[in-house]
Amino acid sequence: MGHRGATRMNATRRLFLSFALCLLASAVFAPQVALAQSDDATAQSLAKIRETYERSMETIRDDINKAIMAKIARASKPGKIDNDKQTHAEGESDALEATGAWPDVPNITTLRNRAATAGNAMRDAYAAARVAYTKANKDALRDAVRDEADQFEKQSDIVGWGPNLTEKVSTEDRTLAPGGKPLTVEMPVKGEYRLDIRAKRSGEAGTLTVEVPLVDGKRLAIPALVGKDGNVRVLVTVREGFVGADLGVQRPVELSKAASGASTTMDLRAEGGSFSVESVRVKAVVQGVPEATQDVARTPKDRDKQKVAANPNDRLTEGTVLVGERKTGDGKIRPEVGAKIESRIGNTIVLVTERLDGKGKLVRTIELGSNGRLSPSAMIARGGPLTNFNVTTGSGTFDGTFLTLTTKAKLSGPGTTNNAFEDTLTLRVK
Repeated sequence: MGHRGATRMNATRRLFLSFALCLLASAVFAPQVALAQSDDATAQSLAKIRETYERSMETIRDDINKAIMAKIARASKPGKIDNDKQTHAEGESDALEATGAWPDVPNITTLRNRAATAGNAMRDAYAAARVAYTKANKDALRDAVRDEADQFEKQSDIVGWGPNLTEKVSTEDRTLAPGGKPLTVEMPVKGEYRLDIRAKRSGEAGTLTVEVPLVDGKRLAIPALVGKDGNVRVLVTVREGFVGADLGVQRPVELSKAASGASTTMDLRAEGGSFSVESVRVKAVVQGVPEATQDVARTPKDRDKQKVAANPNDRLTEGTVLVGERKTGDGKIRPEVGAKIESRIGNTIVLVTERLDGKGKLVRTIELGSNGRLSPSAMIARGGPLTNFNVTTGSGTFDGTFLTLTTKAKLSGPGTTNNAFEDTLTLRVK
């Protein structure tokens, strides 16, 4: 081959190599851009409410601890030491830390109401997100938010966070570089847990990957979202068969990508840029339910006002129209555009919704409990195929704006091929 031919060949190779490097750079950095930026207004709104909720709960926990310490101090005054009261208060402190049990302190009702207010804001945010994603036909995101909301109702969040697990780790080991050694943290909680990570990116690019142990012994790598200021805040809830994207990670979290591996440590790795890990905190998931508003009014007049505010079911009056979605037991979801309360007698309402096949209505009798709790008691078909519903169980809540109700029943009648019925309504007052 002559000199010109060799020159042309080298130029071609350089051009090909340059093109290949561009493709490689695109493959490496494109996901980081996507992880750093989000135009999902619904996700952004939900994240802001979550941040507010977490700050509120931190303050409430601090105030609970202060109240317990004041109780211990009163029982420890020189000359007036009460060993029994002191021991009891110390036991309350231990119980709060271990299980989130509420102590008996003078301002307990106010503290409970603050927790209820924070929890209700999260419920509203979840319900609004479900409605928004339903309208946008974003089924995967709608389902992820619904599952997070369901888990939120099954745990008590009063138990405090554990200490910063990286507090005694050197700055060098907390600084993560691409391709460098990961930061490995031994998990202090076995079983279901919540994880809180704070970090800072030092440059303009890069992804922080959080590899967490799952309850079933597998491990899952989750990329963290990075704020415009380079800050990272990750909050995830890990339960059996579920990982909740509480804050700072993309939803839905894909459990199908989990891999087998040791399950007692968490790893943090940097890709495409450097990060400094500021803190890692963990706490156990405590089975329970969020707080409900308590009556703290002092005068009869104020007590009546408080009672109205604390009983959202008072808004469920005859003629009330609700809109949202309905999910059946086999996973089918359809919009519910005109659910209506046909009547109300005392604490019993009749709610009329569409049949799933569009051939007639479902007439539901629902009993109203305290603090917005709902219980379906009967259901009949009006129009369409003759179907009998024997309601076996179910429950729901109403917070004054958003209603969630699950009903399970046994079916009978002509053409019935499956005698099991289940659906969940997620509605808001129109």
